[in-house]
Amino acid sequence: MLRRAPGGREYRRTRTSAPPQTPGRVSRRRPAHVGDRCVPGRRRLLGVSTKDDLGRLGEQLAADHLTRLGWRILDRNWRCPAGEIDIVALDDGELVVVEVKTRRSRAFGDPLEGVTDAKLTRLCVLAGAWRRAHPAVRSASSRIDLVGVLVPGRAPVSLDHLRGAA
Repeated sequence: MLRRAPGGREYRRTRTSAPPQTPGRVSRRRPAHVGDRCVPGRRRLLGVSTKDDLGRLGEQLAADHLTRLGWRILDRNWRCPAGEIDIVALDDGELVVVEVKTRRSRAFGDPLEGVTDAKLTRLCVLAGAWRRAHPAVRSASSRIDLVGVLVPGRAPVSLDHLRGAA
């Protein structure tokens, strides 16, 4: 079903999309929690109340996994005008840029399916930007890894690590 945004633009409403915002317009979305009570419609899984909290939890679980593998975490949530890198690490002298995708269920596919070719291309650009910004870190090669984290309500957390995605 097509709807019209306040600026007259048409958009298709899905479960996960919101109407496009016009410049200068303030979103009226309610916060996930008001005080100590949960706003109706939001679920709290493993102490995770919002999408941002879920992402932070997934990144922490991924960083713990990489640390257990013996990797050295160099940077987390590094930003530049081109975008953000979730985790930068060293694996036996090889620079690894890690993208973490976290989901609550597989209803919309596996978390790793959410990484598109465009995102992989952007990660390659970001890896080069990180290397230019940190010339003191020397490594002969670099690669891009993906970590998918599934945090279902009552089931155990699962973590998939795909090495050398790009």
